[in-house]
Amino acid sequence: MRHIIVPVDLGDFSQRIINYAADFVGDQNIKLHLIHIIPLDVSYVIGDMGMQYIQSAEDTAIASDKAKLRAMTGKLDEKGIVYSIKVEQGIPADIIIEQAEKHNAEMIIMGSHGRGLLYETFVGSVTKDVLQETDIPVLIIPDKFRKD
Repeated sequence: MRHIIVPVDLGDFSQRIINYAADFVGDQNIKLHLIHIIPLDVSYVIGDMGMQYIQSAEDTAIASDKAKLRAMTGKLDEKGIVYSIKVEQGIPADIIIEQAEKHNAEMIIMGSHGRGLLYETFVGSVTKDVLQETDIPVLIIPDKFRKD
């Protein structure tokens, strides 16, 4: 079986990326690995004793985001496409590349919000970081892509 990594941020654009991946795969023997990465700071709160790590906050965030991601898989289920769901906390580009290498993926299908050069210069872009760090082909779906 062949493998494709599909990282999403659970925004409105995520459904279009997943649907595009479903159409791209069609009836080929390819497994899609849907991945969502939660920011590192989601489990930390500032309290009377300073910064504290709360495991239950991370567990709750992961469970909630898995449910949201699972709700976006209708087209995959309809088409009988094999897929996995992974929600993990960490640095997005690192986890995307790690998962691609782990599954020996032949491609990464991901979106780009196209926020512009100024934004990317100061904040950066997960898509840009993935492109710079991997030798695996990356298919970028622009935010303007509206087909569902």
